[in-house]
Amino acid sequence: MTEEEEAPKKKEEGAEKDDRPPYQKFFFDQDNNPKPENMIGLLLALGAGYYLATYKKPMQEIVYMDFLNNYLLKNNIKEIIITKDRRSEVFNYRAEVVTHQGEKLYMTLGSYENFLAKLDMV
Repeated sequence: MTEEEEAPKKKEEGAEKDDRPPYQKFFFDQDNNPKPENMIGLLLALGAGYYLATYKKPMQEIVYMDFLNNYLLKNNIKEIIITKDRRSEVFNYRAEVVTHQGEKLYMTLGSYENFLAKLDMV
């Protein structure tokens, strides 16, 4: 037998010995040592999938006059949620507005009592 005839037989024998599932072949070499380049790709794909699954569009900030003219007077408000804003010492409250179209907006408030009083006047 010549060397040319022995080379295909060695390749066939190596392929026959490695009867592991494809995912194991992808992540581990023949000695079951991990392949770091493939593990990093898997981690990046999982991270991208998590980011896409949990991404939320940031809310748009509006001022009171825009809120009044464009949303409240046109009866386009579904819900208003007033929460305490711990990031600011001057503007202590935040009004999160949800419209009937599903749009989310927010306003920073100095005092929620003033905001509620203005809503009552309208």
